[in-house]
Amino acid sequence: MGFFDYFSNQAETKERHKVDELKTHYYKTNYQHSKDAVIKYINEHKMNVKHVDDNYGEIFVQERSYHMVISIRQINPIETAIDIKVNTYRLVGAYKARKLILQMYKELDATIPFKGVALHP
Repeated sequence: MGFFDYFSNQAETKERHKVDELKTHYYKTNYQHSKDAVIKYINEHKMNVKHVDDNYGEIFVQERSYHMVISIRQINPIETAIDIKVNTYRLVGAYKARKLILQMYKELDATIPFKGVALHP
């Protein structure tokens, strides 16, 4: 993490991310079970779901100080990938976007059967 990353107000996960913590997570389950786990996490943390799009596998969450898009892709019938993008509405990010992603991944890894990170580069 560089000096300027502290000031960034956005963070996202992707398959080939330079930061290992922010690489795509894969789970041994289908799309519906993954989506249910994400919705449960959102409800437990009292976040506001603004839109769920099953055609594109995206969930849009809007809060006062940030918004996030959670993308769930079914790779095969028993494997899904979850990516998260967070934008905060602050002048200085102070790693808030990154912390939100890591917190969600930590709880999802404990809830859904975790398969691995960045399995299909």
